[in-house]
Amino acid sequence: MPPEAPYTPLGRLEELDRLDLAGVLAYLRIYLGNFLLDADVAMAVAGRLLREPGLDRQPQALRTLAYVLGKAAQAAPFDPRILDLAARLTGDPGLARRAALLAALPTDQAAWSVARCLGKPRLLAGRRDWLAGELRRHPGHAAYAAQLLALDFFAGVPPDDRLRGFRPPGELAPAWNRLLFCHLAETGHDAAALELWPQVEAAGQSARDEAALNLAAELFRRAGDRETAQALYACSLVQDPLQEPVRRRLAELAAPFAPDASLPETRDVAVCLYSWNKARLLQQTLETLARTNLGRARMRVLINGSTDDSLAVAQAAATLFPGRDYQIVPLRVNVGAPAARNWLLSLPEVRQAEYVAFLDDDAEAPDHWLASLLTALEAAPRAAVAGAKVVSPGRPAMLQYLYRTLAVARKGLIRLTDPTPIARYDTGLYDVVRPADTVMGCCHLLRTAHLEGAPGFDIRYSPSQVDDVAHDLELRLAGRRVLYCGPVACVHHQSTGISFGVRPSGPALGNVLGNDLKFHAMFEPRLAQLEKLVGDDA
Repeated sequence: MPPEAPYTPLGRLEELDRLDLAGVLAYLRIYLGNFLLDADVAMAVAGRLLREPGLDRQPQALRTLAYVLGKAAQAAPFDPRILDLAARLTGDPGLARRAALLAALPTDQAAWSVARCLGKPRLLAGRRDWLAGELRRHPGHAAYAAQLLALDFFAGVPPDDRLRGFRPPGELAPAWNRLLFCHLAETGHDAAALELWPQVEAAGQSARDEAALNLAAELFRRAGDRETAQALYACSLVQDPLQEPVRRRLAELAAPFAPDASLPETRDVAVCLYSWNKARLLQQTLETLARTNLGRARMRVLINGSTDDSLAVAQAAATLFPGRDYQIVPLRVNVGAPAARNWLLSLPEVRQAEYVAFLDDDAEAPDHWLASLLTALEAAPRAAVAGAKVVSPGRPAMLQYLYRTLAVARKGLIRLTDPTPIARYDTGLYDVVRPADTVMGCCHLLRTAHLEGAPGFDIRYSPSQVDDVAHDLELRLAGRRVLYCGPVACVHHQSTGISFGVRPSGPALGNVLGNDLKFHAMFEPRLAQLEKLVGDDA
């Protein structure tokens, strides 16, 4: 990419095309430092490597290509196109045989557009019925069965009744059992997954499949068998030492994070919320918050020019916090999220506190949230911020936001990593404490001593989005640390940005893209400083 290239909003494929080979390899390395590799990211990297001039003369690029295609084949074990490509690059005869068996099945190419149905109930129901019909016409069609199972996965439900009697051809049975096990284990159907696990092991699938081993590890951990969980994770790391999340999780299981429940009582904390026209969700948030361990924290609730019953809800909620310093800050107009945060921070009693916690008005935090975030910050004096693991409502809970790190910082392209793997459920793998460059602002704790001299939340990102990301990054550039505290699972009821399953309206999309452009323009003058953060694990 020429250095004078202008900023443009890009997707992952375009981003990778703007990077040279060294940049692509660094991009992948940083991603692997955050998350396990899924099929979408793996195939995006594979596609970029396949377009690299002189690829056959680049041994490292060829090894990386074989690696990402192997990961894609694990994640999509019944996609003949991926399997065929992976088999040709890796030389794996098992993949080649499976690809040939699947390629011989009569498959309508339209079947591969399953992802386009997500978020569209009528289209989704139609595709489900179509796949079921094809299975009746072609019993044993493993590719169609896998796609029907994928629709069940995105819905977080057990396999469709129409899959109960499915029997794939004999040679495909081990791969099908493994796929079914992964579905059950990740979506929280533990009893059925534990029952199927011996078949997966007996078929030898687990011997070379770190993805299944990782799910099995958390399955046994949830069953109370920590020793087996550690052994399975250790085996997974032998298969693939590049799995940094597994390495961190194994260390966490060996020395579990233990929140100090006394800290909320012994530290000076201000808990702050702000709300705009979400009376019902605000009431739910305050009721949940009242049941958590707040110690002696004072509370401030800013009503941001709401025209619904939010003010009355906040006033009535005072009875939920008897004997606590609970005050309401009513504003006549909606000043937006960043200004609301700054307003609360400007209150003398908030600024004088040792710590300030911000919670969104549509977030539910667990009982130990404050003790855990305090424990994480107390153990890291340089850390200015600690944030929670954020999940969507429902069971199983889908990961909504974990943490982000800088992936690319160059002229025309400043990119943070994804906030979470694409469409994955919360199995416990990311229940670790680790450094990051940014965490989500819906449930995070700030050390006020580190806010002195640092910019506030930038009102140019009003009314919402990106201000919390930019604030964390400003603190990182000032030499502070940001921590992700995975043992705190915060349920966030509204995902307002661009994320899996969310289709913002025209104005909302314009705000997101506009703030993305602002973010780039505001940080590009400090590229030299940002470059030092790329890949930094401080």
